[in-house]
Amino acid sequence: MPSDVERARDELAAAWGTELGRVRRLVAVLLDGDWHPVGELVGATATSRRSVAEVLRRLEPWVELDPGGDRARVGDQALAALAAAFQAGEAPAPGPEEAVEASMTAIMGGLPAPVRHLDHVPATPATAARRAHFLAERFDLGGARVLCLGDHDLTSLALLHVAPRAEVAVVDVDERVLGYVDAVARGRGWRVRTVFADLRVELPRSLAGRFDLVFSDPPYTQAGVRLFLRRGLEALRRSEFARVLFCYGFGERQPALGLKVQAVVQDLRLVAEAILPAFNRYLGAEAIGGASALYVCRPTRRTWPALRDAAAHADPRIYTHGEGAEEAALPPLPPAATLALEGLAGDRGELGLTVAGDGMPDGLGGQRALTLGAYLRDMGTAKGRPPFTASPHDGVVVANLWPHHGAYLPRLLLTGAAARLVVTTPKETMEVASLDPADPLARLLASTWRLRVHARGGGAAPAVLVAERAPPPTADPPGLVLRFLVDHRHAVLGNAWREALIAAAAAEGRQVSKNQARQAIAAGPLAPQLQSHLAELPVELLRLLVTDVDRTLGKLRAADA
Repeated sequence: MPSDVERARDELAAAWGTELGRVRRLVAVLLDGDWHPVGELVGATATSRRSVAEVLRRLEPWVELDPGGDRARVGDQALAALAAAFQAGEAPAPGPEEAVEASMTAIMGGLPAPVRHLDHVPATPATAARRAHFLAERFDLGGARVLCLGDHDLTSLALLHVAPRAEVAVVDVDERVLGYVDAVARGRGWRVRTVFADLRVELPRSLAGRFDLVFSDPPYTQAGVRLFLRRGLEALRRSEFARVLFCYGFGERQPALGLKVQAVVQDLRLVAEAILPAFNRYLGAEAIGGASALYVCRPTRRTWPALRDAAAHADPRIYTHGEGAEEAALPPLPPAATLALEGLAGDRGELGLTVAGDGMPDGLGGQRALTLGAYLRDMGTAKGRPPFTASPHDGVVVANLWPHHGAYLPRLLLTGAAARLVVTTPKETMEVASLDPADPLARLLASTWRLRVHARGGGAAPAVLVAERAPPPTADPPGLVLRFLVDHRHAVLGNAWREALIAAAAAEGRQVSKNQARQAIAAGPLAPQLQSHLAELPVELLRLLVTDVDRTLGKLRAADA
């Protein structure tokens, strides 16, 4: 059990978060055993007198205060205990920035090519190293939770170089980036959690209210910065020491652009603690001189009401290029696709109809559409179990992912409780309906759905997919586990997987304990991802999940033999 002084340290760590370094510096000054005026401690820690006094009071009786409360010291008998408590868990000093830059040069050499319509402009390896060192030197990252909102620049991997004990997560819409981050991290023995999401649709549920720091290099439009800041704030713990850091640049002759972005910061009632000019350098971005500033922002008590008041639904046009550019038109769903949806919805009177997604004509089937994000929230929070008597949207679901959100097609299939799902989607995503049956992703989807293509799309026209819910697999333990995971979409992966293994063993007449199932899962390559929900996994990790289900089943059978 922790000692009294360790409990005091843990309470201070919970209160101070990434600013615990101030408390550590205060304790380090006192460890010489001499009396120190409180004013001296204020200067040594750059911390207000009020906060210094609160820390000193919490550390009594290990810290002695003189009768007037103006001086403090640590007695000889308390020195060892206080030193041990506050030196434990302290993040090591980061190594030379040049060494991190050299490593990042090699790592970034394999980075997937930039995607123009996602506004990818690669940062230099020196910038990745500079970001990591700044975070490690400015904040106490021992055990801190850090989220990168988008990470084409691989800031997450640079950070793990200098703060290997930090809990780092990456959320991105680019599956290639997520796959590369995961592969590099596993190859080097680092733990990083990779999560798929399009921030225009949602912040994944498992990320909400969890992080001490959020870092982002968002699209350099006012709408892009606003959206990424909103999502970053949704991901932060409600702590007075949480921070959101973001990058933004504008040309020296366009200060009005900078004013627009700073107005977003003001609208969200954030305090800009620092704006570091030309902190980031890029291989391109000549319109802004190949450089951007780093903003360090702190929420205030007025931030959270401002966040609630802002519109939750995001316009998909937040980028500077392509169909998602701010000035791009929002195309209506073509009439042929609308007619197909009407016809494929079938007997909606008996099953009920849900319409989800943007761009749907008002009144389709007599109902107004939910946004895609609202539909996913409904399905993620409902805890109905088969036959889904307590689940919303368990009849016919008609959804539109065209033209911006085709990457959500497998996610709809992994979150839905529908009897029939009809989806319009960009034709590029229809490959999920024609995968080789040996493909692990095809095995996962086949555990729950029978898929058929109604229209493959062509040119700018969307494709149309119909999915009918399949009966649960029988005499197929891996299929049973996969179906269990899909049916229990509300649970985080680690919990659902554990219970699925127990259920599969029971179906074979064997008994598996929760600890046995948990240990089998934790020994595999998906250990960093177990707090995610199934549909949040990148596609390559979904494939890895299927093969690891086979491994865990085999491991548990071998333990019984």
